[in-house]
Formats: sequence, structure tokens, C-alpha cells
Amino acid sequence: MRRSATIIVLLVLMASAFISYLLVRHWTRHHHRSSVIQLENELRASVRPGMSRTQIEAYLDQRGIPHSYAENADAPPESRWTELAMIRDSGWTGLVRRNIQLVFQFDQTGSLTNYSEKEMFTGP
Repeated sequence: MRRSATIIVLLVLMASAFISYLLVRHWTRHHHRSSVIQLENELRASVRPGMSRTQIEAYLDQRGIPHSYAENADAPPESRWTELAMIRDSGWTGLVRRNIQLVFQFDQTGSLTNYSEKEMFTGP
């Protein structure tokens, strides 16, 4: 009798853990997906070609997004100057962490020519 009670308790605990995992997994996927879509919409509404590097840096600073500037002498002139930004821990799925990388490219006059966002995954 005692053994069957222990087995039942273990099965209930395992089922509870599994259900909790599924709920967390669903929430992180939904939350992450919506945050990426929100970011894409915000970028489309706020960032325009021709903006200055100072304006892009102010945009990133206002949102608390860490960023750095780099020059790639091997790149063509329309994308030689780049502002890189990373939104860390935008979501988790199990052991995998999701980040969003933003890349802003500038021409020789310091005007924005292009930008992109890309999901980056880190995990074991």
C-alpha cells in the first residue's frame, strides 16, 4: 500500500512538472514572438534612411539598448560605418537564450543607408 502511494505521488509530481514546463515554454514563445514583432514595427515607424548616426545613437540610448560603433575598411562605402546593438535575453526556450542583434549601416556622410535585425540563439 505504501509503495503504491509513493508511486502515485511521484506520478503526480512528474505530471505537474511537465505541465509547468509546457506552460512556461508556451508563454516564452508567445512573449518572444510578440516582442520581435513589436521591435520590427517600432523600427519601421521610427528609423528612416538618411537619419544621422547621432539620431540612431539617441534612439538606442532612449531605449536602454547597448551599442557600439565600428568601421570596416574592407566594406563598400555605403556600408563601411556600422552601429551594432544587442537586445539581450529577449526570450528563453528551455536552455536556449534568444537575443536580437541590430545593425545600422551608414555612408561616408554619416547618413543611415540600411538597418537589419536578426535573432541570435545561445545555448549549450
